Amino acid sequence: MAGFWGGDTVAFIKQAQAYGLFKKMLYFHPDAGGNYELMSAMGSELPEGLVLSARHHCNWPDTEANRNFVNTFKKLNGRYPTYAAEGAYAGIHAIAKAVEKVGNPDDTEALVKALEGLKLQLPEDPEGFTSYIDPATHQIVQAQAIGVTAPNDKFPPAMRMLTDWKVYKAEDLLPPPEYIKMKRGS
Repeated sequence: MAGFWGGDTVAFIKQAQAYGLFKKMLYFHPDAGGNYELMSAMGSELPEGLVLSARHHCNWPDTEANRNFVNTFKKLNGRYPTYAAEGAYAGIHAIAKAVEKVGNPDDTEALVKALEGLKLQLPEDPEGFTSYIDPATHQIVQAQAIGVTAPNDKFPPAMRMLTDWKVYKAEDLLPPPEYIKMKRGS
């Protein structure tokens, strides 16, 4: 398992491939490894069979909302979105909804309350699920999709994308209430 980001991920995968690491072990990188940034930087050099994920994928979920986001982003920016781009999109929408609800962007306490439990339909939401802000942790609650690198030339310059998805329900990824209480010291 690895936790590198951006160029460090690219450098590590290139070095690991040169030393035959992927022939000796399964490579699992659940956070930023499946980011489009990696896919596009490595092109066809990205090995097949790596188990990766990110917070957003250009090809998952296969929903109208995600396809529209990815295609609109590409038209406006000349490239496909990274998970950071989709995360910024989600963050701006969350802030806008909270400000709309509160009416005053300077009322910090009211904005915090407005964000707690806020529901947001986002591009990475699979059918039947809506992302939301967990009032207990103030974290966004979302499904997690982990896939395996395979040939796919539909999002150039990437020549590999993820497939064979394993999807984890958002609620199954929440920390237990006891853990939150322990971390808060209450």
